[in-house]
Amino acid sequence: ALAGVATYMQMPRAEDPGFTVRTAVVVTHFPGASAERVEQLVTDKLEKRIQEMPELKHVRSTSKTGISIIEVEVEAKFRKEKIRPVWDKLRRKVTDATAELPDGVVGPFVNDEFGDVFGIVIGLTGDGYNYAELKDIADDVRDSLLELPQTAKIQIFGSQEERVFVEFRLERLAELGLSPGQLRQLMMTQNIVASGGSVELHGKRFVLEPSGNFESVEDIENTLVRLPETKETLRLGDIATVSRGYVDPPTSFFHQSGTPGISLAISMKEGGNILSHGDLVMERIRLLEEYYPWGVQFEIVNFQPEDVSNTIKGFTSSLLQSVIVVLLSMLLFLGLRTGLVVASLIPTAIAATMVCMSLLGMGLDKVSLAALVIALGLLVDNAVVMSEATLVRMEQGIAPVKAAIDSATELKAPLFISSLTTIAAFMPLPLAANDMGEFLGPLGIILAITLIASWLLSITAIPWLCSLFLKVKKSEADAPVDEDAVYNSRFYRIYRGILLRVLRFPVLTVTGVALLFGSSLYTLGKVPKVYMSESNLPSFTVELAGVQGQDILYTQKMTQEIEQWLEDTYLVTEEEAAEGKEGIIKWASYIGNGGPRFYLSFQPEDPSPEYAIIIPTATSGSEAKRLIPEIRNYITANYPDINPIVKLRSSGGGAPAPLGYEIMGPDTEMIFSIVEELKSKLGAIPGVVNIRDDWGEKNAKVIVDIDDNRLKRAGLTNQDVATSLTAAFDGFEVTEYREDDKVIPTLIRAKGISEDGQRRVGAMTVFSEQSGISVPLGQVAQLAAHYEPPLIRRKDKVRKVEVRANITEAITANAANVQIMPWLEEEAKTWPPGFKFHVTGDAESSAESNGAIGEKLPAAGFLIIMLLVLQFNSIRQSAIVLLTIPLSIIGVAYGLLFTNSYFGFMAFLGVLSLAGVVINNAIVLIDRIKIELQEGATPQDAIIQSAQKRLRPILLTTGSTVLGLLPLWFGDDPMWVPMAISLIFGLLFATVLTLGFVPVLYAIFYRVSFKKLKTA
Repeated sequence: ALAGVATYMQMPRAEDPGFTVRTAVVVTHFPGASAERVEQLVTDKLEKRIQEMPELKHVRSTSKTGISIIEVEVEAKFRKEKIRPVWDKLRRKVTDATAELPDGVVGPFVNDEFGDVFGIVIGLTGDGYNYAELKDIADDVRDSLLELPQTAKIQIFGSQEERVFVEFRLERLAELGLSPGQLRQLMMTQNIVASGGSVELHGKRFVLEPSGNFESVEDIENTLVRLPETKETLRLGDIATVSRGYVDPPTSFFHQSGTPGISLAISMKEGGNILSHGDLVMERIRLLEEYYPWGVQFEIVNFQPEDVSNTIKGFTSSLLQSVIVVLLSMLLFLGLRTGLVVASLIPTAIAATMVCMSLLGMGLDKVSLAALVIALGLLVDNAVVMSEATLVRMEQGIAPVKAAIDSATELKAPLFISSLTTIAAFMPLPLAANDMGEFLGPLGIILAITLIASWLLSITAIPWLCSLFLKVKKSEADAPVDEDAVYNSRFYRIYRGILLRVLRFPVLTVTGVALLFGSSLYTLGKVPKVYMSESNLPSFTVELAGVQGQDILYTQKMTQEIEQWLEDTYLVTEEEAAEGKEGIIKWASYIGNGGPRFYLSFQPEDPSPEYAIIIPTATSGSEAKRLIPEIRNYITANYPDINPIVKLRSSGGGAPAPLGYEIMGPDTEMIFSIVEELKSKLGAIPGVVNIRDDWGEKNAKVIVDIDDNRLKRAGLTNQDVATSLTAAFDGFEVTEYREDDKVIPTLIRAKGISEDGQRRVGAMTVFSEQSGISVPLGQVAQLAAHYEPPLIRRKDKVRKVEVRANITEAITANAANVQIMPWLEEEAKTWPPGFKFHVTGDAESSAESNGAIGEKLPAAGFLIIMLLVLQFNSIRQSAIVLLTIPLSIIGVAYGLLFTNSYFGFMAFLGVLSLAGVVINNAIVLIDRIKIELQEGATPQDAIIQSAQKRLRPILLTTGSTVLGLLPLWFGDDPMWVPMAISLIFGLLFATVLTLGFVPVLYAIFYRVSFKKLKTA
């Protein structure tokens, strides 16, 4: 117990045990290339090499203008300790493919830390501070926070990269006979950092360092430019405007409750304690707030330590409540002495479990604590049976020590086997090769540890305590042994009467139970199917997906308008929230990207200028749930071009959207015709919202169609046209301006062209880099608008479009799938060869999770059968036990229906758990029948006497388990509610039926007739 308490104080805390993110990202830049050329010249070549890896599950790619993004997902069997060699192999494959990529490619870059969780996010704003000054502060803060022992890495979001712009007018360059290329070359040769060698003087060696690099923006302005064909020189400032600014157009923004700023996302080292790490971070932030001047503000955007603390407190409270409830039930039903003996097992078993968890590297989280709550009722089972058997022997006049030893000798084997069968029922969890198996695997391991600890204590400490503390009345101890008197109370007489009636009509009993089981299966079909519940945390997400090709400044403007509406409508101060006013306390917005992965199952979107996400924090989880439809309806009504995805956080792993359908095939036009039909069908289903595909609308593109003959007559080349266009619109990075430890790229670009748009493109000047000749672009090329997909997505080298949709409370994902799947399956029969569909979303997640566990069920079933045969040495008795397993489904079905809950992955786990508990009850009952027969009882008496001797222990075990699970049912985490309901109602029904049905099955299998038996 002392070791357990000491271990508990030192154990790491986390929100959940987590799972391995088995995805790496390969990013390659190909400036200027269209999406199709990126696909052909970059993505395809990399995919071919990557697909040589046998560890792959899927390779998904996105080819956009100028960039290739490949997501590499490996098989679920590769967990943390095995995945590092896989990523090393991926790097080698990517390196091998690099030689095949075209010139001009930047990269590829492999990011195998895609799954890092940044549980603490801090917003940094400064009244009167520009982005450069905020970035300097953010860099200093990052350096300070990286000094903390548990900090792993820090990412900065929303900073604007600095640039030095040299902007010229093409007309002015044409007057001077100077081309952008010549200007570019001049600046590249002027700004150098080079060694001048060294010289020996008086026995010492001195390093020569020539000047030449730019020391200030004024140095750049004062650069002398020699004009071609003349000796005349001009200052660069006389030809162009030199200014210091930020990358244009911007790539991303961050807003803290509507105020532009910068965010710092902090991840913790693996195995750290998130609570102590959070305390250290907050202490350092308080010091920094005092250090920086007035106006610099730090605000917590996301703070996972608080969520973890609340989770741990909630589950610790549930665990304590369960312990108290079980203790009181033991005292109430067993009396003071017996109750205390049985109750002593609870803290000692939990303490032993804590020590073992620490040795296995497990910490405290919602899964491990929930496992202890579930284990409470199971672990007292052994102690109840042991103390009950000892007490009965003592009441029959046997000495306490002998009674305890005899009980332990009799029960050690059946209790061990029953514990192992319960453990076997949970073993598919840690053995399942998928994310949910890894996420919930600790539950099965902790239950196994707890049950083994319970068994060891039940055959050692409990008999010893029974011999010391259990007492029977003196008159009873001195009286002759009379077993019938012990079970002659009104309670036992009623039970025997009911039992005798069902034993007299075994066929009718079995038929009734079969009908009840059949009706439960029908009822279960009526229960809503939901893969995983949504979280009850107060934070939620508002995703704003604009039109592909949308400018990021428009996205920012739209986001600011929505933020202003949120402030005017819902914003409450912390003081108002403390007084009970509901609303939104704060929010953070990421524009142009999906922000950090601030909790494990969150999947940030790839950077894109038309995308933004707002993460509000409401006053409560219920308030967040209430606000979601209101926010969605407002955005839909006021921003018709925006597809708002407003949803709560997921309790566990999950898909990006509840509904998803991938359409794959060789022809893009055919794919999109199918996609449009599918969207239309989904739109007709009430409750299905936010229907979209992952390609988006086609983008307009201006094709510069060059006339080669005219180009040659003008003395120009295709390279001249491309160089002039780049200089006019994006600019060239010509050199770097170095300031202290900062390196700021310097760009030259034309001024005024992009301001006038396409109208001026045709009139812009094209320069020859060789001869200096310049002509208007319209003389050598024609402009034509062309529409094309903004990106190309592939899965395993086949083009695919995924249709996604969200749902309201009016429907479940399963119900929507039931409506759409028949149509989709019929349509697929008419598609040309090579076209197919794949269902994603919750349906895929559920199928993978259930399938991964289902793969291990035969092994678990085989183990249970072997244990039963080992215990009974009888196929018939083992079959009786196995036939009781389906009885739990009856309670599960009606319990979920009556409580308006749903059947999902957690409820499925509840059914698995029930199998072990029901088997446990059946084992001790049949084992007692076997003992009664060995002691000379008739088969009829053996069945009835065994049932009544096991009645109280089974009822006590069921009662304690049910009472112990109530805190999970009525607790704060909705993830565990379906599982708790399944266990509670399934166990209640199964216990009642087991106490009557197992004796009936035994009588049928062994042809024991009760027709002539009138009394029992």
